[in-house]
Amino acid sequence: MASLARLRLARRFPRASFVRTIQTSADTTQLQDSAHDSEPFTVKIHEDSFRAYNCEIPELTLQVTKSELLKMYKEMTTMRRMEMACDALYKAKMIRGFCHLAIGQEAVSVGLEHGITKEDLVITGYRCHPFAVLRGGSIKGVIGELLGRQGGMSHGKGGSMHIFTPTFFGGNGIVGAQVSVGAGLAFAQKYNEKPNCSFALYGDGASNQGQVFEAFNMAKLWDLPCIFVCENNKYGMGTSAERSSSNTEYFTRGDKIPGLQVNGMDIIASKQAVQYARKWAVEDKKGPLLLEFVTYRYGGHSMSDPGTTYRTREEVQRMRSTQDPIRGLQKYIEEWGLASEAELKQFDKEAKAEVEAAVEEAKASPEPLAKDLWTDIYYAGTEPSFMRALLLSISASAAPSEPLEKRQDPWNPPSNLVQGLNEVWSHTMQTYNGGNALDYFNYGWDIVMANKGALNYCVRPDTSRTVDAATRANIQTALNRSINKWNSWVAGWNGWPYSNIPFKVVGYAVRDHNQLTGDTTGLDIYTDKDADGILQCAEACGGGRLMNSHADMSVWPTDGFGGGAGGDWGQRLDADYFFSNLNLDNIHILLHEMGHTFALDDFYDWTPTGVTNFIMKADSATQITDFDDWMLRDWWRHIKSRYGVSLTDNTIGNATAIEERTQDSVLNFDDSQIEF
Repeated sequence: MASLARLRLARRFPRASFVRTIQTSADTTQLQDSAHDSEPFTVKIHEDSFRAYNCEIPELTLQVTKSELLKMYKEMTTMRRMEMACDALYKAKMIRGFCHLAIGQEAVSVGLEHGITKEDLVITGYRCHPFAVLRGGSIKGVIGELLGRQGGMSHGKGGSMHIFTPTFFGGNGIVGAQVSVGAGLAFAQKYNEKPNCSFALYGDGASNQGQVFEAFNMAKLWDLPCIFVCENNKYGMGTSAERSSSNTEYFTRGDKIPGLQVNGMDIIASKQAVQYARKWAVEDKKGPLLLEFVTYRYGGHSMSDPGTTYRTREEVQRMRSTQDPIRGLQKYIEEWGLASEAELKQFDKEAKAEVEAAVEEAKASPEPLAKDLWTDIYYAGTEPSFMRALLLSISASAAPSEPLEKRQDPWNPPSNLVQGLNEVWSHTMQTYNGGNALDYFNYGWDIVMANKGALNYCVRPDTSRTVDAATRANIQTALNRSINKWNSWVAGWNGWPYSNIPFKVVGYAVRDHNQLTGDTTGLDIYTDKDADGILQCAEACGGGRLMNSHADMSVWPTDGFGGGAGGDWGQRLDADYFFSNLNLDNIHILLHEMGHTFALDDFYDWTPTGVTNFIMKADSATQITDFDDWMLRDWWRHIKSRYGVSLTDNTIGNATAIEERTQDSVLNFDDSQIEF
């Protein structure tokens, strides 16, 4: 019995057919004869590019063509450029939510596409953007979807993990769920006698999901034409494969399903493995097969993961410099005389231009309309006669919700906002200026009142780009529009005297005069820097004390800043974000930072009761909301007494008297008593 038990154990847990380790170099395929411009030529893949389990490895010798290799290079380069653009847009806070990039794994997506037919089906998990484009989508469609625009592949309603084409079934956000759906796709193909197969991709982090093994079982039971593809990039989120899986040879985990481990950094090996798998399932009708691509992602699991807390920077740099799939293909092309370095650089430039144009198209696309909430819920033609929904207000109105004549009541916020507003004010009084928030005298309120309702700005473009006259006009318009969006919420309310804040850009602080092109008549131009080397409009403007100078505040677009900052001195934003969004009605990071100028708090580590989405809670809203409005009003009702207006004074339009009192109470204060 003991020997029988041992025999059964061996049969249930078969070992790989050989124990040599997979190599993941991107450039080990060898040319076997002379390369040709127009005819196929022979190459040989390194023998350690494959490992097999209960099957044979693919042929190592195969034919390739110049045109296909160049097409692969262009596609890999373009896919990487697209993912890099997504990275930049996310850091500029234009893309929100989850975003998982596939930089470093291009040989898998491109190799897969070159090894299958247009009628085969593909489904994957998080890292789906390249597959969506290669399966018939577009770069504009992917980026538009991530930006939440109507031009997105799901009309801006799906986001990063929910983009589809007729032969690409997504991006899926539930870990491992796509594997069982992929088996279902293969079942449909077999049932309908289609000469195709399905490729169900998942990561090493999803490999231990129960539904993955359930899908394996059903696929083998019915011999479905399903290729299960594990993209093993060594880390499931922040956990290495060795720490999460007792068996890290994922190609052996299909039990009775044969498996093949593949060097996923060599595009030629990747394509050859996919062709082998497709022949196995479709032409030879052998049922399912398990592919494991050993690959590597350069970035973190998602944009919220720096990717360096569970692996070293040296490891990432080593993979980039020695095993990059694009550089490996570049080496083949150059050494085999198919294209020169200069020609490949031109391809790179074209890819960059294509992606940049797609980004601009996507950004120009409008956001979904409210009526779009009722579409794409059911498959076309299957909609019921009516649909029910519970609509929850998230305080997302873009303009004051009550007419001007209704705004004279001193303090009557909606009941659902009262507790949250009380919490905010209490928190502000405890944390601002050492617990003495109302003793500080350089808030945006003070600056506007001291200037009789007007604001003068200095622009500090800390960037290598030039700023022409048209761009300067757009900056003037954008800043004026944004500051008056805030003002519209208090105009006519509880004694605030200004229905509009006249706004003017009066100067530019630049790295050198050549940075400004076109007519600069009427502008003060500075090349001054403070002690820290920071551009400033004049010495008198340093340190944010702008009230007595020609410019009252500044906006500071900075290359590579990647976010925003704001205070009484003005606002600082990422230069790419700022200049790319000047024509946007709600430049939400600018609006957020202007809120800080008027003393509104940040909410990075807490959320007031009863609210979830408002502009001052970063990444939760793209326009000023009712809750932002009442926080702003709360400040005015408490601060207005310093200008001689009582808490119960409802006088509207008495600007002259208030301005006279302001000159005495604000311009002559002693700021030596203020704690910073």
